[in-house]
This record gives sequence, C-alpha cells and structure tokens, in this order.
Amino acid sequence: MACTGVLPFVRGVDFTKNDFSSGQFPESVRLMTGVQWLKLDRTGLKEIPEELGKLQKLEHLSLVRNNIERLHGEVTLLPCLRSLNVRHNKVRASGVPPDLFRPDELSSLDLSHNCLREVPEGLDRARSLLVLNLSHNKIENIPNSLFVHLSDLLYLDLGHNCLETLPPQTRRLANLHTLVLNHNPLGHFQLRQLPSLVSLETLHLRATQRAQHNMPQSLEMLTRLADIDLSCNGLASLPECLFTLRSLRRLNVSDNCISEMPSAIDLWQNLETLNVCRNRLTALPASLCRLTMIRRLLLNDNLLDFDGIPSGIGKLSALEVFSAAYNRLEMIPEGLCRCGSLRKLVLRGNRLVTLPDTVHLLTDLEVLDLRDNPGLILPPRPCPSGEDTESSSASHADSTAARLRYYNIDFSLRNQLRLAGAMPPGAPRQSEQGTPAKDAVARKLRLRRGISRGGTAGGGGRDEVDGDQAKILKGMKDVARDNIDAADSGRDQGNRVDSLKPRRWDEALERPPLDYSEFFEEEVKEREGLFVWEVENFLPSPVEEAAIGKFYEGDCYVVLRSTRDLETGGLNRQIFFWIGEKATLDKRACAAIHAVNLRNWLGARCRTQREEMGDESPEFLALFINDDLDDSEDGESSGGIVYVRGGRTPSGFYTVEEASYPTRLYRIHTVGSAVHLEPMAPKSSSLDVGHVFLLDIGKKLFTWAGLKSKNTLRSKARLVAEKIDRNERKNGAEIVTEIAGQESSEFWRILGHEDGMPPAPNSGIPKEEVDNTYVPRGCRLYRVRLGTGYLELPQVEPVAESMLAPGGTFKAPHARPLTPALLASRGVYILDCYADIFVWFGKKSTRLVRAAAMKLCQELFVMIKRPGHALVTRVQEGTETQIFKSKFAGWDDIVAVDFTRTAESVRRTGADLVEWAKRQETKADLAALFAPRQPLMPVAEARALAEEWNEDLEAMEAFVLEGRKFVRLPEEELGHFYSGDCYVFLCRYWVPPGGDDDGVEGNEEVPDDDEEECFQCVVYFWQGREASNMGWLTFTFSLRRKFAGLFGEKLEVVRTHQQQENLKFMAHFRQKFIIHKGKRRNLLDMLIRKEKEKAEQLAAEQARIAEEEAKKETEASATGKGGRAGSKERDGDDDSKEDSSSKDESSISKSGSNSKSGSKEPSAEKELPKMWWEEDTDEDSKLRESPPKETAVEKVEEKKYWFEEDDEETKPEEPPPKQPSVEKKYWWEEDDEEGKSGADGSKGEAERESSAGDADTKDSVVSEGMNGDENEREGSSEQDPSAPFIPRPPSMPKSLEPESEPVVKEVVKEKTPEKSKTPAIYKRPWLISCTDDGVSGVELFHLRSNGGPLCTRCIQINPEASALNSAFCYILKVPFGEGGGVVYIWIGSKSDTDEAGLVEEIAREMYGGEDGLGLQVIHEGSEPENFFWVGLGGRGPYEKDATFMLHSRLFRCSNERGYFTVSEKCSDFCQDDLADDDIMILDNGEQVFLWLGAKCSEVEIKLAFKSAQVYVQHLRAKQPEMPRKLFLTLKGKESRRFSKCFHGWGPHKIALE
Repeated sequence: MACTGVLPFVRGVDFTKNDFSSGQFPESVRLMTGVQWLKLDRTGLKEIPEELGKLQKLEHLSLVRNNIERLHGEVTLLPCLRSLNVRHNKVRASGVPPDLFRPDELSSLDLSHNCLREVPEGLDRARSLLVLNLSHNKIENIPNSLFVHLSDLLYLDLGHNCLETLPPQTRRLANLHTLVLNHNPLGHFQLRQLPSLVSLETLHLRATQRAQHNMPQSLEMLTRLADIDLSCNGLASLPECLFTLRSLRRLNVSDNCISEMPSAIDLWQNLETLNVCRNRLTALPASLCRLTMIRRLLLNDNLLDFDGIPSGIGKLSALEVFSAAYNRLEMIPEGLCRCGSLRKLVLRGNRLVTLPDTVHLLTDLEVLDLRDNPGLILPPRPCPSGEDTESSSASHADSTAARLRYYNIDFSLRNQLRLAGAMPPGAPRQSEQGTPAKDAVARKLRLRRGISRGGTAGGGGRDEVDGDQAKILKGMKDVARDNIDAADSGRDQGNRVDSLKPRRWDEALERPPLDYSEFFEEEVKEREGLFVWEVENFLPSPVEEAAIGKFYEGDCYVVLRSTRDLETGGLNRQIFFWIGEKATLDKRACAAIHAVNLRNWLGARCRTQREEMGDESPEFLALFINDDLDDSEDGESSGGIVYVRGGRTPSGFYTVEEASYPTRLYRIHTVGSAVHLEPMAPKSSSLDVGHVFLLDIGKKLFTWAGLKSKNTLRSKARLVAEKIDRNERKNGAEIVTEIAGQESSEFWRILGHEDGMPPAPNSGIPKEEVDNTYVPRGCRLYRVRLGTGYLELPQVEPVAESMLAPGGTFKAPHARPLTPALLASRGVYILDCYADIFVWFGKKSTRLVRAAAMKLCQELFVMIKRPGHALVTRVQEGTETQIFKSKFAGWDDIVAVDFTRTAESVRRTGADLVEWAKRQETKADLAALFAPRQPLMPVAEARALAEEWNEDLEAMEAFVLEGRKFVRLPEEELGHFYSGDCYVFLCRYWVPPGGDDDGVEGNEEVPDDDEEECFQCVVYFWQGREASNMGWLTFTFSLRRKFAGLFGEKLEVVRTHQQQENLKFMAHFRQKFIIHKGKRRNLLDMLIRKEKEKAEQLAAEQARIAEEEAKKETEASATGKGGRAGSKERDGDDDSKEDSSSKDESSISKSGSNSKSGSKEPSAEKELPKMWWEEDTDEDSKLRESPPKETAVEKVEEKKYWFEEDDEETKPEEPPPKQPSVEKKYWWEEDDEEGKSGADGSKGEAERESSAGDADTKDSVVSEGMNGDENEREGSSEQDPSAPFIPRPPSMPKSLEPESEPVVKEVVKEKTPEKSKTPAIYKRPWLISCTDDGVSGVELFHLRSNGGPLCTRCIQINPEASALNSAFCYILKVPFGEGGGVVYIWIGSKSDTDEAGLVEEIAREMYGGEDGLGLQVIHEGSEPENFFWVGLGGRGPYEKDATFMLHSRLFRCSNERGYFTVSEKCSDFCQDDLADDDIMILDNGEQVFLWLGAKCSEVEIKLAFKSAQVYVQHLRAKQPEMPRKLFLTLKGKESRRFSKCFHGWGPHKIALE
C-alpha cells in the first residue's frame, strides 16, 4: 500500500471494467472515508464487498453488469445512500432485504434486467423514491399499496414484464413525467387512469396490444405529453385520441398496418419527428406540408411512389432527415431538393431512374444513400460560368458517402483526368514543341570516323576547346540581350535580382508558430483580477491562486492586472514580467517575449514593464499587498511579495544526463481491426510462435517474429520500431530484426540466458500459448478532478457514436474505443492499461492537479494486483510516446490509410471517417490509366537501333550452368535457351569518350591514348522460369568475383529473367531468340545413355563373333596333319596381316590425332587461344607452360579453365593392368574408385593398346565424322565480319547424334552421378526438347513479336490446336516411332511476311542437320491430316486474328509506396509480371480483366475495382467504337481470352522459398 495520504480526500472513484472477482477487491477502499460516489460496474463481483460498510458518506453506488444475487449485508449499513443501481445482475426478490428501503434519502432505485418475479418487499416504504426502474424482469402483478406511498415518482419503467393490468392507484402519480410500459400483455387494460397523469411528458406503449377500443377517447388533459410510442401494435389507423395532443413533438407508429394517414395531422404544429416505417402507406396527405417544425420524416418500407409524396414538400424548411428506403419511387419531387436544411437523404432500394437537377443545390447534405437502384443515372453537375468545375460551390450529394467508402478518393473521371494532367485532344505535346532530339547514332559515327582517321589529340582537343569558348561567349551575349530587352519593356529587373540575393542569418529567422490561446485562457480577456504565469520549458504556465505572491529566485514570471473602467466599462490592464536573481538566460528571454505576446493577444495598449528581484516598482508591489502573507522559513519578504530560495520550474535547455530506458517486451497482435501492443515479462518464456514481439532496451530495438505470425504484423512491428526510433530516440537507436531460429546471442542474454545460447529444443520455448480468440484487458481512462478539499477520479467514456450503422442496422453500443479528442489540455488523466499506467499532463493543467495525479496513480498502481513488469510512465502533452498513442484510435497510425483494413473495420475502431475525410485527402495516382498506349517501334528504327548496339559490341562470350560450375556455351547453342537453366553472357562494348549525353557538331576525334579505355563490360545473367536461384548464387561467388577483379568499375551486372530481357540484350541475337522447355542437361544424359547401350550391344556382338571363331579353331585342330600343314600356311598369312594391321594402326592413330585436334594444324603442343578478357597472371602463366606431349584430344580434356577447381587433389597413379576387350571401360564410363585414372582423365597406354584392335572400325568412323563435320562447317558457312568472335569447340560426330526415337520418361529423369564429367566434345546444341509426358516428343514453337521487332521470341508451347492463330507462324516437329520425323513450318494466313521468312530460317537451323527429319512449309488451310493434326492432338478451333496485339495493355495496382497507385507494364509483358500480392488490369481491346492475386488485400480489391471502372468509362468516351466490358478473373482460373495476350502461357511459377 502506497502511503500517500490522499485516499481520505477522495470523493469519488470509478472502478468500471476492473477485475475484482475471486476476492481481488482492493482493501485500501476502506480508507476512502470521504467517498460520496463509487462505480463498480463490470467488475465481476458476486457479492457486496465488506469494505463498503466503512464508507459511511457514500451516497451513490453503481453495481451494473455483475453477478450479484443478494443485496444483504453492507448495503443496508449505508445511512447516506441516495442512489442504487444494480441492473444487469441476478438479483431475486428474496435477495433484496426490506431494510434497504429504510433510509429516507433513497431517491433512485434501478433493479432492471434481473430475475424479479414480484415487487421486492418493503419497496412501498421508500417514500422518497423519484426514479424506479423494474423493467426486463418477470413481474406479473403490481401491489395496490405500491403507488399509494410512492406518489412523488417522476420516472417509472415497467417495460418487458408480464403485466396484464395496472393497479387503480396509478392515478395517484400526479407528478409522473415518464411512463414506460413496453412489451407487456395489456390487451384488456383500458388505460383509464391515463388522463389523470396530468404531468406526463413521455408515454411508451410499444407492443402492448393497443387498438381503437382500448385507448382513451380523449387525452386533452395531458397538455404536456410530447413523446408517444405506439409501434408494434397492429394498428390499422391512428387512434382518434392522438389528435387532441396539441404539444406532441415525437410520434412513433412504425411496424403497424396503417394504410392511410388522415389529413388532420396538421393539428400537430409542434411535431418534430414522425416515424411511420414498415406500414402500408401508398400516399402522404398534402396537409403534411403544413408541419413547418418537422425535422425527421421516416417512411421506410412502405408502398409510396412518385405520386404518393406531396409536391409541396419543399415548404418543410426545417426538414433535416428524409428516409424513404425500400418503396416504389421512380422519381422524387423537385420540391424535396428545395429543403435547404436537408442533411440526410435515404432513397435506397427503390426504382429510381434519375434525380432532379436541383439535388446539386443541397450544399448541407451529408449522407445520400442511393444503393440498390440499378437503373439510376445521376444528373450532370452544373458548371457555373467563369469557374472551374472542381471549385464550384455545388458538389455531388453522394460525394461524401462515396469518398468514405473509397478512403476519401474521388474516382470521378473528370477529377482523375485533371489529376493526371490530361491535355485536350489536338494539343501539342511538350516534346513536340521543344527542340528536336539530337542524333546519338550520328555522333557515334563521327567519333568512329575520327578514330579511323587516327587524328591527333592535340588538334582535336584544341578545336573542341575553341568551340566550347565560342559557345560560352554566345551564351553570355544572349543573356545580356535578354536583360536589355527586359529593361526596355518596363519590367523591374532590380527587384528580381534583389530577390535572388541571399539573406543574412538574422533575416532568415522565423517566429515560432505559437498559438497563445493554448497557454492563456479565454476568460482572461473578459475577467478582471490578478493573473500570474511562470516560465517553464520556454512556455508560460499558470500559477495557482494559493501560490500567487511567492516568487522563486530561480524563476521568471509574467503578471497581468485587469481592472474595470467604470466610465467605459472596458478593462484597464497592466503587464509586468518579473526576473529572478538566479534565473537562467532562457527564462529571462522568454518572460519578456511572452509578456509582449500577451499584450498583443489581449489587444491592450499598455506597455510591458520589467521588474527585477529586489528592485521592484511600487506599482508592482501594490499588486500583492496582503496582511495574511507571512514570511516563509525558506524565503524573505519584500513588500507584498515573498522570495523563495531555489527554482520551481525546469529550464528549457537540454541537460547532459543520458536518459535511462527500462527493458520492455511487447507482444504485437490484432484485436478486432486494431493493432495492440501488450507488455510482457522480458524473458524467453514470453515468446509465442504465433505473434510478433518488440524488445526495447533503449539504444536497440529488436523485432522477433514467430514462425506462424502474420506478414502484416511483421511489417507493422518494423514500422512501430522506426517510429519509436525517429520520434523518441532521435534516430539514435539501432533496429535489429531477429529471425526465428537464427537469433543473436545478445537477444537471448537480454531475455535471461546468460550464456547467450537459445533454449533447448525440448524446453518448448517458444511455444504457441495465446489463443486466437484472446482479448487483452481494456484500457481505462481516468480524469483527475481537484476541488476544495476533495479529489475525484471519474472515468472518461468515449463519445457515443450514431447507433445506426450504414445500411440501417444497429451497432453494438460498447464498440467505442478511446480517441485523442478525450484529452483536454487543461486536465490531467490517468490511463490504466493493467501492465502499464500512464499519467498524462495537459499543457494548461495546474501544478496541484499534477501532484495529486501522481499520488493517485501510485495508490491506483498498488490497489490492483499487477504483474511484476508493470510500470508507471509520465507523459507530457505534445511529447507522447508511441506506446501511449497506440492505445487511442486514429492517433498517429502506423500508416495514414491502412490498406489491410476495410472501411467497416476502420469505422469499428471508433475513427470518425467523416471528420477524417474533411481533414485529409488520401493520395492516389491513376495517371497511367489515361496515358496513351506505348506506340509500336517501327521496323526501320528497330533495325537501326539493333545495328548500333551490335556495332558497339566488340566481343561476347557465353556460359551455361552445368552442375555447380559455369562452362563455355558452344557457338551452335547461341540463341537457344532452356527454361530450366541459367546462362551468363559477358559483353564488351565500345563506349564513345565523354558519354552520349551531348551531341557535338562537326568532326570529332578521339586521341589514341584514350582509345583503349573506351569500353565497358556488361554481364547479363539470364534465368529461366523453372531454374532455381542457386544459379545466381553460383554466379555471384564465382564468375562475378572474377569479372569484378578484371574490369573493376567498368563492369556492370544485369540480372534478367525469362521473357523480361532488355532490348539491348535481345538485339545481339538478331531476332533468333529461342526458348525451349526443360533443362539442357537432361538431353545430354539421355544421349549418353543411348550411346552406352549401343556400345554394350556392339561389345556383345564382338564377343559372340569371337566365340564362334574359337569354336571353328577347335574344330580345325581336331583334323589330321593335313590340317596342320594348312595351319602353317594360315600362320604365314596371319603374320603378313599382322604387319599390315600394325601399319594401318599407326596410320589410324595419326589420322585420329589430326581429326581430334579440331583444327588444320596437327600439332598437339600448340597453346589454346587466349580470350580477350584474360590477363597475364601468375596462375595463367603456369597453366600456359609446355605440357607433356600428348594427343590433341587429351590436351583439350586436360585444359583447366579459370572457373574450374578441383575438389580434391588427384595424384597420378600407375596405369591399370590390361583388361579383356569385353570388360573394357568406355569414354562415357568412369571408375568409382578413386585413383583409377590419371589427373588428365585419359586412358593408360596399356588400355589404349588393348582396345586398339577391337575399336578399329569405331575410331575410324569417329575420326572421319569429326573431320567431315568440321570441313563441312568451314566450307558452308562464312563468318560475318560484324558478328562477335566466339571460339568454336569441336563438333559432335554424326555417329553420336541422337536418333528420332521416342524418349522414355525414366531415361529423362535419370540423374548423372555427381563426380561424372562429360568430355567437351559432347557439349553441343541438342535441339530436341521432350514434352512433359516424355513419350510423344512433339514440339511446337510459336514466333511472336511484342511491341516491335526487337522483342521477337520463338517459345516452345504445348502442342495443342487451340494454341494456333492465323496472325502468327509456328514450327511443329512430329517424330516417328521408328526414327525420323517431319517438321512443319506453319504460316498463318494473316501473318507477316518478314516473320514467315524468319520462322523458316529458324526451323532450318534447328532441324536441318538432323537425319531422318524432313522440313515442309505449309500455309494455313493446307495442313495434312495424317501427321500435322495428329501431332496437335486432333483438329480443333483456334483464333483467326490477333487484333488484341494492337490494344493489349497491362496495369499493376499496388500500394507499396504507401498510397494507391496504378502503373503500366511495357508492351513486352509476360506471365511472370502478374504479381501475386497485387492486382492487375488487362485490356485486350474487347474486354477489361481485373486479375486478383492470391495475397492482395480487400482494400486493394476495392480501389482497383473502382480504378477499372474509371478506365472503362474513359475508354467509352475515347473509343466509342470499341466498347469494353469488365470481367473478374482469379489466379489459376484464367480464360483463353485472358491468356492469349501472354506469349508462351503456361502454369504459374511457384515461388521458391
């Protein structure tokens, strides 16, 4: 218990929503002996606490919404009790003691919403009762004696009971003002006592079975009756007695069967609200227009049409709400729009066709509900002459509602066109009006001519310098001429020059934007008296009356004396500022400044007088003359004032002390639609895998996200940390993001692990503890009130919202969060969040209230049981912490408009969207929707651009990822890409000196010294759709490092994905950019296996022949001598054959050496050519040393490129022993055991000798095949001099080329062993791609250009007839089952002639060299049935034109910039541009599709849908001949109309984790 001594002075406390269940009621309440009112609502009490018996001065007790069953005990001991509220409990009649009604002071009793079946005993003895509420019980009878003694009742509520009649003594209640009898079966009760209640003002008879026969005939005696409710009674007409009520103001007859309103309603001249909803009205009487005082007219759910509303309704000048939802209105009278006070117009669910044009004149209209009117067309807004449409006073009546639904974004076409800066048709663009663009290509040609001429550096440089000087002189002359012309025309040139002159430092100072109404109260202007302010932190703070006259020597004060002038009645003022002897400089200066500003704020004409300590003027001392002032022990007296030693207020200057920050751990999660920060104990056991945590240690902020936490909370936690760092730590804190499972040791030390190690896996930390339905404790806001001798601590309730939600449904009354508007600058508040208590000081609060608040906060902290990590924090107005702000809705939200929320969820947080919409306009950028489509690049321009880029390309080398290393890509594969592989292209470009920014006329020359430096190296990394990111990682840590060390700053790395290549890269392939499906390595493995099978078959055949020969020799040896003689002759023949075979073997080995060398020079010792990017290093010089003499093939296989490294050191061993020919190891096989082959990977001499005889024929075929291919290639094709030089590897012999046989799926999926290496001669282009099934082998390639010739690609697609289009060309390969096949070049009837020639050229390069394949060019309509349509799975329908290519546009809707924006993709878009977390808008010329990603938010969907509507509306006005319709499509459910706009459409790419 905190011994502060303030509890006896507390007069009232509100403990609502605290948890006092299970005996947790605070014992310190007994010390509040002076308490007069106490609220214990929703505290979980089951019985009356004993501590209440000590509160002898308690007058008002509230126990609402608890579980109390009995009121016996302490409540009867309260002698001063005047008000008792125990509604929403479980009290029975037996639980109410008769002694409770003995006190004569009890005036208010509320026992509603309990379990009473009868009136409590002894209630009739409470003669002083004024308010009695027994509603929502089960009372069946009212005793006659009750109203005999309770004749002073003012309020009586007996609704929702089982009463069938009332006692006759009810007529004794002559003072009764309010009588509520709702929902009682009073069908036989005649209400004869009703005319006797002459003071009655409110009468509610809802659902009491009222009719004409059980209503009084006249109510003339009830002259004060103003509010009557007869709803839900089944009335067929209005009772006649109602027309005798002359003072009636509110009438509710809803939910009845009334079909006609009588014309006598004009007798209710004071009527303000008329509710006739849910009846059968077909028309309203014309006399309604004479009710000039009516403000609310509710007509929902009737049968009203246009004729049913009187035309003179415009006379209702006071009408504010007109609601006629769900009727039969096709039009509303124009007079309704003449009701100038109309603020809410509800016409939902009607048959409206249009509205009167005068609806735009309703300037005060706040709500216009026109939903569920499908045929409604709003009238155009009138545009006043001479004014802009957007600034006109007339505005759309539904603009407020529409903006609230779309976050205050005006989606009207006119406004969006204005924001986008759209120009009127025919207006010239800025680029057309300016100077023509300089020709960069011409400049490059001039530079190249200068290089070719070999101009000197001196001459060219001198001419260039002279030219620059001439330009500078010319520019200076032009500026001088402009100045002279401006002076002659009369313009003030001197002022313009003076405005550009820099100001001095004192001139640049600006006054701080202070609003002195925040520091000086408004009553100071009108009230006379003495007012004193002290300077505290640069600002004036009022001094309490008890402290006026006491001045601290370390402070400064501002004093105001106001007296009333008897003659004029005005106020005469005197203003002084007093300076203490030991006051700091900032206080002295601020006192003088605030004194002058106080005079200006008051509008006074007096002067400000300076008073110093010990030298005060008599006028100043006369203000404080008081005989009651005594000298203080700590001060001295001077005249009428007292000096006090020391200082009372702090200085405004920053201190050198470092702020200390306690270690806090917050759990971030959602509660409803808000983000909540729940303080937790800073230990590892508090972590939860389903939530995000923020650990604050002052200079470091850690964010930790559980594995099951939401991505939105992770981003919001980061934003919270950034706001804390920026606003509270002055950007001095470090934000650390901890990943679950990879936390730092410092993080675990802070959470209690001294060794810095994470918890053991079996410890269960972190674990999922918090349920998704967990609701944290609510925050309670107290306001500290200080009076003369007492303290009060009431709770501040949020401002009540409108109970009627949009759409007519009622909202829950408890859904009202705290808002910043509840905090007043003059008050001091205590925010109790259970684990955090904040004391908030307003700027205008007094010092005594602040001190009392701190003491009350200490008592409140100890009074309630709290966790060990709970803290008390002081908060000053204007310097609130982010944690404190997070407790209030709409106060400095993490995102101004949270796009993860809906409009309804934001409204449920308590944020006033109407006020927010008035103060803030949400930014949105839709300009891309109104920009013209990107024009197609002309063919001539594309060719010129491609020639320019290829001319600048000096050299290019290509690499492909095989396994874990990048190897050189053979020249034959250049331009062929596989979707499962990664490629690297190293390009060297010539760059003109000085860049391409400025064009220089005349001849330009480049010095010889700079010619070698005029280059740039660009590395393009190409990644297929099906390739993993390991290729990029391998490139980053291998080739990229090597290139960076070689070229340094001249290196640029460009990463590009499939079908997202830039134009410069694609221009190097000259429109032959072919993309295959699958992986390149799969084909090579398949072919190697097939060759292995062939070799095994050949070996088996040789073994069989050898066995047959052995059998023949055995048979021959069994013959006689004749056979022996014959054998000698055969031996001689064999010897001669041996000699000849040895000669043939030597010749074959020589020819094999020449053929395997891959060049015309047979020397095997010749060094391989050095690449242009390789430099002389120690490593490379060692590699270029003369190797031992071997064959050329061995030389090629032994060559180690710089990107290859040996995983293990291999040592040469002795060659293996000679093996039989059947068990020989072929070139595609490797020994599993380590060390069976040399470091060069070649065979031993003994193995080569043993296999020479068996492989005679094969070696010859291999040599001839290689020579033949090489000679044929050299003789047939001629190298283009402009093409970059790329070294050519040896070609694959024809004998090893793949056959056109069906490929089995198991063969394709077989993986090559990890240690296996494929010889370089087998790295050649394999232009056969397998389909997904791996059986058919049918391939279909589609040639298409998106946006221009530079974006031409030939992509392999699924072989289906629906993929064809008459506007394109295709390549179809149909293999035969026994080998061979046919290749069709399909030319569409509407295809381009250039593309037709291009596709034929590509097909011949791809399949022209394969045996058994025939090429056939067919045009659309002449397709053979046997193979063409069979390869496509049968004849089927397909598209006949591609007009969508001229109109296709793709837009991306996103909020990644913090606001909603729409951006357009380039015309060369692809399927991977469909972002999964965004929304795309696709226009194909006929339809507009709204594509929804799987991770897009609800608000993005709403804004994107509205943007698509604006786009369709814009196209209707711009292209009326091509109307579009809006369609919705989801990811994975796209139609053919959608997918045809994307080249090579296939399954969506799966995100790699």
